[in-house]
Amino acid sequence: MEIQFQLNQKKIAEFSERLEKILFQRQEAGILHNTPLWNEELVEVILSGDETKIIHFMDGEIHLGGEAGYLAGNHLRNLKNLIICSVSSICTKVLRQESIDSEMVYSIADACIQMVEGTEKEKELFEVATAYCLTLCRYIRKNRGQYHPLVRQAKEYVFQHFHEKIIIEEMAKQMGTSASYLGMIFRKNEHMTLHQFIMREKVERGKNLLRYSDYDLQTISQYLGFASQSHFGKEFKKYAGFTPADYRSRKNQLYREKYEQPNLEKHIQKKSEVK
Repeated sequence: MEIQFQLNQKKIAEFSERLEKILFQRQEAGILHNTPLWNEELVEVILSGDETKIIHFMDGEIHLGGEAGYLAGNHLRNLKNLIICSVSSICTKVLRQESIDSEMVYSIADACIQMVEGTEKEKELFEVATAYCLTLCRYIRKNRGQYHPLVRQAKEYVFQHFHEKIIIEEMAKQMGTSASYLGMIFRKNEHMTLHQFIMREKVERGKNLLRYSDYDLQTISQYLGFASQSHFGKEFKKYAGFTPADYRSRKNQLYREKYEQPNLEKHIQKKSEVK
């Protein structure tokens, strides 16, 4: 979606007025914003790769040295906004200090923010925030120091173009290197060829589409950039051990056994108790 920029002097004046009001209210009340120290300490704990430190940090008493910003009229909405701001800040600081895949860091943040938006209880907001910190910590610990710059760029390219037919020669050209050198570096670092990585990632996304969507196999094949449905089926079976149709059927059956069957049994039990 493209939005054409327009300079709106009225909005600038409204912004200045709102800022002056906030400054006046905080100065009159003698209240300052939190210092950045707490956020920086949290980032250090996440970067340490130590999950016990995160749990201890999140469970401990928080000394902020000020008061959080007031970002919304509703208390729950205000907490959500504060968490979203913190997640954004953490992403920026982590990516400045770690040579890790930015796409994954942003995706972890996306998952957190989506869960925050869907949460209606204050307690659950902090549980989601803790889950975010732990997940990011685990990812950093697992991948720290593993990425050669070309490997990181190659993975980001794949994540951005997985719905297309990925041509390694074109990828290498955009990265300013040769396909042979890129392939050698990737295999040395990842213990698989770049082609194998591309196919594995496409199959993993195919699994998600088979589990969480109603798209037919032809549509999924086209979306993932395969030349044909049969090509998708062949690669899927090679990496997943099942045909796409079998995989979808098995996962649907497991879902019914785990969720629908117990609920049905409870419903039957309640009806029998009423009788």
